[in-house]
Amino acid sequence: MHPRHAYADGTTIDQTDLALYYGACRVATVPFGCLLTSTNLEPLLTDCSRLLLKSNGTSHLTLEAASALAQHHLRLLGTDGLSAAPMDCEGPIHRLLLRHGIALLENLQLEHVPDGDYILCAFPLKVAQGDGSPVRAVLLCEN
Repeated sequence: MHPRHAYADGTTIDQTDLALYYGACRVATVPFGCLLTSTNLEPLLTDCSRLLLKSNGTSHLTLEAASALAQHHLRLLGTDGLSAAPMDCEGPIHRLLLRHGIALLENLQLEHVPDGDYILCAFPLKVAQGDGSPVRAVLLCEN
């Protein structure tokens, strides 16, 4: 079943697997002010199941990049933008990612976070029948 955020008959946030929101993640700065392609993202995906993108909220995925993330079996994608997708393609990109089980975290505060590998803890609130939820995202150093 797919998340209700993109599918009317989908699972709700209180039914979501919390394991998606906890575990090893990578924070990576990507080019600012552009549409990201698989060429931008593939070097970041080695040994990575959760990826948080930093661009001061100015970069977005292309449909092709979202497809590459799905093929890589990413578990979670986070961004410091209001959306991982540009407005004119938000629905298709969100549906593609969510259909492949990729959880989304958007509007993260990453400006003071150095690139690197961390442990992510960003559990959604248990909102009954909710299609999304705020989180308090915390990054723990692995060292």
